[in-house]
Amino acid sequence: MDPPSTDKIFNQEVEDDDEEENRLTAPNDVMTDQIVYRNNLKELTGNDDDDIVRKNCFLDKNFTNMIEYMLEDTLFNLMEESTYNEFDLMQAPKIYIRKD
Repeated sequence: MDPPSTDKIFNQEVEDDDEEENRLTAPNDVMTDQIVYRNNLKELTGNDDDDIVRKNCFLDKNFTNMIEYMLEDTLFNLMEESTYNEFDLMQAPKIYIRKD
C-alpha cells in the first residue's frame, strides 16, 4: 500500500469541486439540506466558513490517513532518537522566552 500523499487529496478536491458545481446547477433537496445544516452549524457554534471547511477535512479518509501516517512517523522518529540517546526523554523541556 502506498503511503498517503497530498497529491491524492488535491486531485480528489478538484474532482469534488467539479461535482459540486454540477450539483449547484441542478437543484436538489440534498444540497438545500446541506446548506441549511451548515448555516445552523455556523449559528450554533459561532464558527465561520473556514473553520467548518477545516473541520470537514477530518471526515475525508485520505486526509485522516495522511495525518495518521505523519503522526506515526513523528512518534517513531522521537522514539528512535531517544533510543540512541540523541535527547533525554526524562529531562524537562527548555522554555525560551523572547523579548520582542
